[in-house]
Amino acid sequence: MFRDKPNLLRGAQRKIRRSENCDSSLSSSSDLRYRSFLHRDYKYLAEVNITVAKLSCTCRLIMKNRLSTKLAGGGTSLGATHRKRLERKHNDKKLSWSVKRIGADMVEISEGQKRIREGQKEIRKRIQEIIEEGAKLKEETNAISKQSSENQLRLDLMFQIVKARAEKDYAKDALLTQTLRFVILKISVSCV
Repeated sequence: MFRDKPNLLRGAQRKIRRSENCDSSLSSSSDLRYRSFLHRDYKYLAEVNITVAKLSCTCRLIMKNRLSTKLAGGGTSLGATHRKRLERKHNDKKLSWSVKRIGADMVEISEGQKRIREGQKEIRKRIQEIIEEGAKLKEETNAISKQSSENQLRLDLMFQIVKARAEKDYAKDALLTQTLRFVILKISVSCV
């Protein structure tokens, strides 16, 4: 009926004015009461009509939606059933695709983890080899330094022997020669 409130109120106001123009000769208190009741009734009627119009629009929208999905017998229409079936199928496909994608991702992740573990094993192996080589180098370095210190000791003794012979100190020469023999024997025994 009436779609908007302002037009409805204007119509009610026009009717009140007409009744005032027609009944201008009557100005008794009962007429005034009648006009105020009439005015109030028209306002109430206008509000009711607006509410009814809103409700009827809402009902039409609801019924329109229900009619598209429901039949008179209470079951769903073939179109709605087909649409729901297609939606379900589509959702199932999306779900299965997601599951497949997650499965593929998990396979890739497990392969990546496997490669990482293999890489870690190789790194540990290389580190172990490096540690072993370091230990060997340390032993060789210790042996070389020991041999170097022994050579230095022998050279010092030989230098002192030469110095004692130059000074013609034969007692010192004999003592240093004896010490040199003892050091050489000790070194040769420790090498064997």
